[in-house]
Amino acid sequence: MKKFFKYFELSLAEQRGFIMLSVLVLCQLGVPYLYDAIRKEEPLDYELVFLEQDDRQGVDGFEKRKTNVGPNKKLLPITAFDPNGLSIEEWVRLGLSSKQAQVIKNYEAKGGRFLSKEDLAKMYTISRSQYERLAPYIQIDKSRLIDKSRVMSAQEAKIEKAEDGAKATGKNLPLIDIATADSTDWVALRGIGPVFAKRILNYRYALGGFSSIKQVAEVYGVPPETYDAIEGQLYLAPATAVRKIMINSCTIDELAKHPYISKKQAQWIVNYRTQHGAYKNLESLTGIELLDRDFLRKIEPYLEF
Repeated sequence: MKKFFKYFELSLAEQRGFIMLSVLVLCQLGVPYLYDAIRKEEPLDYELVFLEQDDRQGVDGFEKRKTNVGPNKKLLPITAFDPNGLSIEEWVRLGLSSKQAQVIKNYEAKGGRFLSKEDLAKMYTISRSQYERLAPYIQIDKSRLIDKSRVMSAQEAKIEKAEDGAKATGKNLPLIDIATADSTDWVALRGIGPVFAKRILNYRYALGGFSSIKQVAEVYGVPPETYDAIEGQLYLAPATAVRKIMINSCTIDELAKHPYISKKQAQWIVNYRTQHGAYKNLESLTGIELLDRDFLRKIEPYLEF
């Protein structure tokens, strides 16, 4: 070491500094080895869970298996059934969760019916495996279904009811088609002034057209009591066309312009399309686990595949 210091002509202070620096470097290099020598290995406990592959279920599907098909709960034997008018409890006994059953009841409450067993497969809340298990037992009693050609449509009934109410009160209540009404038509309704009328028209344009009367209640600032008061005077002509979004060619910005679709949701939709190819139908979008089924039902009328 003396020869080393003499060769580089280091002073006594420099020699001490060099020695201290060397000691610090050696300590730094030795710390990891010292830690490995004194630490105790802790055993790693884990549980391996196998999930059945089902691209239509996502998180809801896993929860369903955990609660309905676990080791402590077995599915009850299935007998023939008509899916029209079943209660939530009856759907649960068939193996569905309460949430899935509620979605079906909401569909029926809006006038939906199952005319064939394939109609049940179109319910996005039901997985393919669930449908295949139930399909052999579905027996639809068509005698219970009302012939649409023999009854007036819901819109015709609403118009007739409003007209009867107008005659009874002696007031001439205006009826407007929400798909074509202009600002003059809207301000004729009680509680709707020029500001609300403009907002309604702007919202209708942003949506691409109304697909449901309930969408009027979504207009910013319209009080619920105002909507309840005018709902009976609103109707939507059957087969009203709306502006469609070309889901397989649109950009993120084009998607995000729709009031129902946020920027992040638009990114998820376009990124999934880039990775997995063109969407064939609404069911293809269920592969995006971040999009819930209520969202998909809202945007369905505005998508073109």
